[in-house]
Amino acid sequence: MLLKIDDSKKLAFNAFKAMTTALKGATFVTQSLAATTSVETVENFESGRAYELFLTGGATGVFNRTSTTSHSGSFSGQITYNMTGAANSAVVVAPLPTFFLPVSGTPSRIKVWARGDGGPATELTIGFTDANGEVYDAILGLVSGTDWKEYTYYLDAVPGTSVLAQGNQNNVIEYPIRFGGIGVHIWTVASPVGSGNIWVDDVQFESGPTVFDYEFTGPNGGVHALWTLQGQAAVSVPAPQPTVTVRDFGNGVTTVAAPGGSARITAGVNPIFVTVGMCSSPRPPVLVTTTKSGANLLVSITAGSGTIRTLNFHDAKNATIQVDNTTNPGTSFVLSLPSGTQQKSFTVSRTAAGAVTVPIIVTDVCGEWKTFVGMGAGA
Repeated sequence: MLLKIDDSKKLAFNAFKAMTTALKGATFVTQSLAATTSVETVENFESGRAYELFLTGGATGVFNRTSTTSHSGSFSGQITYNMTGAANSAVVVAPLPTFFLPVSGTPSRIKVWARGDGGPATELTIGFTDANGEVYDAILGLVSGTDWKEYTYYLDAVPGTSVLAQGNQNNVIEYPIRFGGIGVHIWTVASPVGSGNIWVDDVQFESGPTVFDYEFTGPNGGVHALWTLQGQAAVSVPAPQPTVTVRDFGNGVTTVAAPGGSARITAGVNPIFVTVGMCSSPRPPVLVTTTKSGANLLVSITAGSGTIRTLNFHDAKNATIQVDNTTNPGTSFVLSLPSGTQQKSFTVSRTAAGAVTVPIIVTDVCGEWKTFVGMGAGA
């Protein structure tokens, strides 16, 4: 109910009105995090680091570094497990020689890529310890299917999705923290129990406040619904027009300038709705620059309007593509970029003699822009 007994409006009335007004006629486009400032890859299984195996509840298992599948690079970590019906049945692997790897700064999120073998869903956890010796076994989610999927644990969330193994038990994460390994568990005692495989890759720690950005497109242009897990955070919202309209939780409306195609917005725990307007017609072109460097081609792509959301590499011929120190085979893949990315660079390398072509679909605030880069056979 949106009215009190005396027919006066509850706070939820204005909140509901703000949401329905801002999103009237709008269609959901995508969701992202709006305030990532840095990313540290703690483990990608390329170095060949050894891991110790820990078994509980009668489970058995094996850990291998494998090249049969990977999310990026050439290797991933494979956990082969055989569970029992015990509630504590688990297979856990921890990095040697100390069982922990240091993590710099004060990260807000842990992200891990994982995939299964198509069998029953299995719970994936990540272990870490804080500066005062508190040990956490954090639930990342249920892994099923054979596609690579990104799993996230929010360190700046209200505590409650982790198990405290030992330490001072105050349930407050005190930095610096250390990565303590990966665990595979049965979901519940009643869940399917058996054997299978999970592959993990790209264990990353992200810094920057967690600000959720749900993006819509509507009759008046793009709309961003923004909110945080805790406290307030300032984020940049890409905009094709010189100003944006901000509708707050109480249905109040303000106008904010967007110099250089970006508006600085303060988000909090209560959702706000930022309408950024329509793109001009014709839309601003995406800028692509290339520089030859020996046998390689250095490429830089700049958004035509606002920021770049994704780079879709497809049907590349005779090429490998190196992005952020990771080499991707010259086939097809989509690179999702952190919010606020106005320019992205990468390197294209030839795999054999002959011409090189790399078609790319760039998605920025104004939508898709198709382009390509390449090198001639004699270049």
